[in-house]
Amino acid sequence: MGRLRKYLRWRSRPHGFRVDAHGLALSRDGWATEVLWSQVESVILYQGPAVTDSRIVCRLLLVPVAGAMLDRGLVHAPNPVDGRPCRVLLDLAKVKDTPDQVAAALTAFGGDRFIDHRPA
Repeated sequence: MGRLRKYLRWRSRPHGFRVDAHGLALSRDGWATEVLWSQVESVILYQGPAVTDSRIVCRLLLVPVAGAMLDRGLVHAPNPVDGRPCRVLLDLAKVKDTPDQVAAALTAFGGDRFIDHRPA
């Protein structure tokens, strides 16, 4: 992935995603939001089963801390790790970086908040 910079940024039209020391920033379809690490209980890189066209679904899910206010544009989803409510932040098919690159950035900046829930 090369050396880590002050922050890592992914761009894919019309989606944007940034991970840095302060948290996560997302933009898509005319809205933008920033989520501070203090608002994040965990962020999960989830790889689901292959769909009918053999495409692997890999999503980034957010479990907010209790009482954190998040943008209503985020889609609710079931949490595959422990069943707590979470939100889909991003479908990794919409960014050009690989799940491994995204995982490396989340490990570097998210620390123990990051859960890599992909098959080994």
